[in-house]
Amino acid sequence: MRRLLRLGTPALVSLAWRYRDELADWIGFGLRSAKNLVEGEPFDDVKAEARLRVALTRDRETRSAPVQVDVREGVARVRGRVNEDVRERILDLIEDTPGIRDVDESRLRVRGRRRIGYRASANPS
Repeated sequence: MRRLLRLGTPALVSLAWRYRDELADWIGFGLRSAKNLVEGEPFDDVKAEARLRVALTRDRETRSAPVQVDVREGVARVRGRVNEDVRERILDLIEDTPGIRDVDESRLRVRGRRRIGYRASANPS
């Protein structure tokens, strides 16, 4: 691997530190998927989630979006708080991902939206 990358240990450590959140997310996915497969969960869900994660990582708009995804029984569950355009892009990528037949977006929130009835001050003047 080192011959392919031609990077020294300090450079690899620096890259790992810079992308630590993404690495932790992928490691978590790998461990969770291995456990699910051992327990007899469908391999199709693991493949669909991997495809979705790759699509989200490759896309410039969604690459750094603070979202968590998982796929169970063909349903993609996505959680996080993003801008409206990023939200729409995430939903488009989910729709285009083979193996995903539905999406639960109930926990995908849009930043900056205010609740109806919100008051900025408790003591109106």
